Order: sequence, then C-alpha cells, then structure tokens
Amino acid sequence: LYSINYHHFGDPKIWYGVPGDYAQRFEDTMRATMPEVFQAHPDLLFQLVAMMSPNALIKNGIPVCRAQQMPGQFIVTLPAAYHAGFSQGVNCCEAVNFATADWLPWGFDAIQRYRLYRRLPVFSHPIASVQS
Repeated sequence: LYSINYHHFGDPKIWYGVPGDYAQRFEDTMRATMPEVFQAHPDLLFQLVAMMSPNALIKNGIPVCRAQQMPGQFIVTLPAAYHAGFSQGVNCCEAVNFATADWLPWGFDAIQRYRLYRRLPVFSHPIASVQS
C-alpha cells in the first residue's frame, strides 16, 4: 500500500527508505545477514521489528533515502518501499495507508507473497478490486 504521514507539531522526525525497485535486494541482504533469525521467523519482514544500519545497506549496493520531516510536512511512501521513521523528541504525527487503482498489481503480488508465508491478507483484495 501507499502511506502518507503528516507531521502536526513538535520535534522533527527522521525517515529512512529503500526504493521499491530494491525491495528484493533488501530482503536478500537481510536474510543473508541474519540467517538464523530468518530460519526461526521466516515472515520477519512482515513484522515491524527488523532493522539494519543504512550504512550496511549502502555497502551492499542498496540505495537509502533519508529525509527530515518538520511540522506541516507530509511524507509519502510507495508500494514495496521499505521505510522507518524515528521521532527526535516529542511530536504529533498521523499516518494512513491507502490504495489507488494503480496499486492493484502490487496487491495481487502481495497476495502471492502472503500465500508463500501462510499469512492472511489484511483485507479482501478481490472485494477491493471489484469495488474500485
């Protein structure tokens, strides 16, 4: 899904992102770096608990984007792009995931990936496809 994050007020937030075109390379690097963790938790990348240093990713040929979000600014993330945000203090931000019609092929790919890991989708993709 796409996501949008709005910073209402407070201290800045730092974002790191890996472009969706490098998602597979990112995943392969994560698995190669921590094979024992992925053996125990094959679906680790579907959870919000795995991180790797941006420098380690760059050393493995994976581009990393960095942005500082200030109050009044939006951050938009694209499908398949890995991202993480860190508050630099107290702030108020809100986020929402959303899909547009051009997201549907990404959704079909996500269904196949979820099947591989025996995970249930968050919502009914066929129903969302018909209603769009």
